[in-house]
Amino acid sequence: MNLREIANSAIQVINPDQSITWKRSTGWQIVNYQQVPTFEEIECLGNVQALSDEQLRHANDMNLSGVMRSVYLSNNAMGVSFRQIRGGDILTFREFEDVEPTEWKVVHAAETWDNWCHVICVQQ
Repeated sequence: MNLREIANSAIQVINPDQSITWKRSTGWQIVNYQQVPTFEEIECLGNVQALSDEQLRHANDMNLSGVMRSVYLSNNAMGVSFRQIRGGDILTFREFEDVEPTEWKVVHAAETWDNWCHVICVQQ
């Protein structure tokens, strides 16, 4: 049973999924003596929402600031992982229908499962 799929189907009436470009971090390379991040682009669907009160308190405790969104993805994006030498996944999506897509850096993976994840991201 996929609980996210069940909950997401009910949310679609109010807040439909949107197309998101997920720039999955693949590490880095050295270019002209500078470390440059490398990414793999993946198209996926996600549900973008405002942060809840609890998530805002958590972001404040993590000393994060800026415009933040809570995103539910049908993939597994992640923030920084020093153990896996990865981090800084970037999501590109439209905040509103009539504006150009902007980049959002994943700063916290709130939930990760086999086929979906819930992340908190900050507008770049």
